[in-house]
Amino acid sequence: MSNLYNVKNSWGTSTGNQGGKWVIGGRPGQRVVDLDVKSSDGGKTLSGHMTYKGEGPIGFDGTLNGSNNYKVQNSWGGSTGHDGGNWVLGYRKGQNVVAIKISSDDGGQTLKGNITYKGEGSIGFEGTQVPGGEYVVENSWGHSTGNLGAHSFSATAEVRMWLLST
Repeated sequence: MSNLYNVKNSWGTSTGNQGGKWVIGGRPGQRVVDLDVKSSDGGKTLSGHMTYKGEGPIGFDGTLNGSNNYKVQNSWGGSTGHDGGNWVLGYRKGQNVVAIKISSDDGGQTLKGNITYKGEGSIGFEGTQVPGGEYVVENSWGHSTGNLGAHSFSATAEVRMWLLST
């Protein structure tokens, strides 16, 4: 079971606009069924709450770590700083997401709601879980190490790659 979603956006009378591939969730085999987060700093951080299928709401704090790549920390029961994984939230280069309010009524196979990119109004969001997987790698070149990148590999042997450089 993948946390990879194919996203379509809508605004006005325009529907089905390409919204990219997003990684929503940090637990293999357990899908997100609710995400409600906002940013007060232009998308550098996202805070709010989320819910995994079969659980109650938990805290969400994401920190931008490259283009649309967020390092997530979760909190529950007064305990903070639990590693929530690396998520890909957004599709536009140079324009961060500043609000996400999406939920699922089918166990996380689809997520629907609204998102807002910096400097714009709210737009419709529809994400459909797609087969494949996502993984995080560290690239190195020259004397630099630890350059974060994320890749996706689908079951049909098609390789999609997002370089999420810092």
